[in-house]
Amino acid sequence: MILFPIIFLFGLFASVISFTKKKRLTVIFTGLVCLFNSLLLIGFYAFLATSIFPQGINLVSSYSIPSWQRLLPLLGTISLVLTIISLITFFKNQKDIKKWQLVIGFFAIAFTVWLYYWNLLDFYL
Repeated sequence: MILFPIIFLFGLFASVISFTKKKRLTVIFTGLVCLFNSLLLIGFYAFLATSIFPQGINLVSSYSIPSWQRLLPLLGTISLVLTIISLITFFKNQKDIKKWQLVIGFFAIAFTVWLYYWNLLDFYL
């Protein structure tokens, strides 16, 4: 769980550096995947921080999910679409792929499985 933010922030940093050197479609989509996944993780951590109360989760009589946290599944869906698009561009441009982009692609697939587990790929939240 702690590895996701580290990898995605590294990928965001690396794609910004690579984007200034040479514009490539794979670098753009890798950066977008890292950006949306980082935003999703920040939102998920904020959701967990606000849903744990001093007296316990089950003892709150009335609690509603704030509207900005209801957008987490939308970010998850955008992340899934960007992951699929980035994997397609990986396969089309196999000779131009860097090793860090493959690592980001692997972690993006693993993160999609994590999103599915937490029901963040649809409007269940």
